[in-house]
Amino acid sequence: MMHSKITVEDKKNTAVTLMQALWGAISPNFRMVAFLLFDQGVKLLFVLEVDDPLDREEIEDICAEFDALQDSGSTKFEVEIAVDTTNLAWPDDSWVVVFRRREL
Repeated sequence: MMHSKITVEDKKNTAVTLMQALWGAISPNFRMVAFLLFDQGVKLLFVLEVDDPLDREEIEDICAEFDALQDSGSTKFEVEIAVDTTNLAWPDDSWVVVFRRREL
């Protein structure tokens, strides 16, 4: 982020940008996609049900698209990929969830 105070507008802009990058990339294996804004940039979280090389490749493409869609082009971001089959808890309020698979 360009400034130290993270605003609602920052979260909305990041959410829209990430949703654009996700367009057509989500497979049934994706359980959740979320992001966390912090002073130095953005952390992207992808939760998969099983570790799949095709989905990991898709995540790389999503990240490249996300980077290309950044306004300033200078936003730094980290990527975390988790593989989890357990009951998925909702992340704390500092995270913004842009995709969550419907699970029974």
